[in-house]
Amino acid sequence: MAAIEQVTGTRPAGYNNYWIRPGVNTLEILAELGFTYHIDDLSADEPFLQTISGQPFATVPYSVHLNDIASFDFPGFNPAAYQQQLTDEFDQLYAEGATRRRMMVIGLHERISGHASRVRVLDRILTRMRYHEDVWWARKDQIAQWTLDHPDTAALRDGTHGGAISRQDKERLFTAAVALLDPHARQPLNEINADLLLGTGEVTATGLRHRGGGAEAIWALSWPEQQAAGISPVVIRAYYGAAAHHPHLQAGTAGDWPLNVLDENQAAAALPTLRAIASADLHNLVFQRDYRIIPAIMDGWTS
Repeated sequence: MAAIEQVTGTRPAGYNNYWIRPGVNTLEILAELGFTYHIDDLSADEPFLQTISGQPFATVPYSVHLNDIASFDFPGFNPAAYQQQLTDEFDQLYAEGATRRRMMVIGLHERISGHASRVRVLDRILTRMRYHEDVWWARKDQIAQWTLDHPDTAALRDGTHGGAISRQDKERLFTAAVALLDPHARQPLNEINADLLLGTGEVTATGLRHRGGGAEAIWALSWPEQQAAGISPVVIRAYYGAAAHHPHLQAGTAGDWPLNVLDENQAAAALPTLRAIASADLHNLVFQRDYRIIPAIMDGWTS
C-alpha cells in the first residue's frame, strides 16, 4: 500500500484478489488496513454493504461471465457472439434498472480484447450503450463510496444463506446444492474434454464429503498430457468452509465465487460461472507448463 501511495499519490481504497480468490479473513484484514470496498464477489448485479469488524464495508460485485478471458477461451466463441452477449446483458439490466439499481461490469485485457476485430465490437457496443439515458459510467471506487454514503438504499448482508441461519441448516442447503450442480459442473469439463483434449480426458466427481470441519464436492478433468507433466487436473470445487457464512465455488488455481444455488433454475444459471471457473483453471495450468499439454493445439500443428 505504501509503495502504491508513493508512486500514485493516492492511497488504495479497494481490493481485487488474484482470480477472485479471497480467504475467510480477507475482509477483516482489509478493513483493518483502511480499505472500504472489494470486488471479489459474483453474487449480485448491484453493490451492497456488509458489516465487517463493526463497520460498513462495501462490495462492488464482479461479472466473470463478461470477462474476455472466460468468453474467448471457449471454442466457437467469436467477436459477434461477444457483442450479442454484451448487448443482451445490458438490455436486461437496463430494463431491470427501471425499478431497482443494476450494475454491469465488463472485464477486459489488452492482450485479448486488443485484437482489431474485438476493438471494433467494443466500439459498437459502447457507442450503443451511450445513447441510453440514466446510465452512470462510474469507477468502482465511486460506486463503493456512493453505496457507503447512502446506506439506506443499499442491501445489507446479514450472514444468512437461503434464509438459513444455523450451520446445520446451511449444510443441508449445501448438500442439496451439490446434487443440483452435478450435471452443470460436469458440462464445462466435458466441453473442454471434447473440444480441447479431443476426448482423451476423464471427468470424475467425489460427491459430497466432509473434511476439516467443512464440506466439499470436487469435479475434476484429467488427461494424459496433464498427468505426464505432473500438474493438477482442471478442478471445479464447491465447498462450505468451517468458518464461512455461506458456501463457495473455486477452481484449483482460482476463486472464490459465492455459491447461491437453491433450486434447479439457479443451478442451470450457474453454468456460465462454472465455465469461467474451468476456463480459468485450464488457463493457469497452461501457464504452469506450456501449450503442449493441450492435444487440440498439437494436433492442429501436426495434421
